[in-house]
Amino acid sequence: MTTQTDNILDLILNSGSDNQLAETVEYVYFVDFANHFVSKMKAGTVLTPKKHERFSASTIRQYEASIILLREFQLKNDFKIGITEISPKLLKAFELFLMEQNLTKNSISLYISKVKAIANILYDEEISFRPIKYSTANELTTKIYFTLEELEKITHYRKLTDGERKAWDVFLVGCFTALRFSTLMKFLQSPQSFIHEYNGASYIDITSDKTGEQSIIPLSKIVVSIINKYNGKIDAFSEVYMNKVLKTICKKAKIDNTISSRRTAGGKMQEVLKEKWELVSTHTARRTFISLAKQTN
Repeated sequence: MTTQTDNILDLILNSGSDNQLAETVEYVYFVDFANHFVSKMKAGTVLTPKKHERFSASTIRQYEASIILLREFQLKNDFKIGITEISPKLLKAFELFLMEQNLTKNSISLYISKVKAIANILYDEEISFRPIKYSTANELTTKIYFTLEELEKITHYRKLTDGERKAWDVFLVGCFTALRFSTLMKFLQSPQSFIHEYNGASYIDITSDKTGEQSIIPLSKIVVSIINKYNGKIDAFSEVYMNKVLKTICKKAKIDNTISSRRTAGGKMQEVLKEKWELVSTHTARRTFISLAKQTN
């Protein structure tokens, strides 16, 4: 059976190749170069282009997953992509292949963006002659927040472990400061470094390492009480751990009302029903802050 992917591959393979430099570089095939590039990410010998810092473990895993899928795409079509052969036509064929794997729009967009990023590094290094411009459609996902009643319900739930209780306290600080998770961890490891007073009022003054933006936030009583509870500081959690433990906490506390959302998977719109605890993440704290702030206006 001929698929849409096969038809586009015919166009690619029969349109000639501009792979003029393939034999003059160490890597002939794109996937081999991509694996080499990821190994340099892991070693810290290549850094992020904007902040010039090491790539996070989660970002590296995204690149690795993209390469695995690209290798499966090659195997399905029985050919190898040359180091300079990534093109908009090929990415379109890859996108159709990913749709056949029943992936969501956002997952497809993520994986293609990583392949495109590596292809553009080849352009920057003057191995490939053209930058790759190709965009995919993203999809808005369901965003949840907590009501004040839900925050109180979980806070007063008595069957959390000590580790879960600490994680929930960290989340509460996020709900009442709206700090990005990395900035929140920076603050909680040394709160007094960022707390200042002016005209008798206390506030947090902190700069995000991720964006460079400065945040000045009134210091609420609940944040003060949590800081004091842990004798002035809380050691950092990883975001992966927090996302996992927050779901456990909310499931235990029966934050289980049903949330309906839509997503496109395999090119088809699907309605998905989930319990609220399944959708909780560190990002929920910032959305909760915004919701609570609107209620007080």
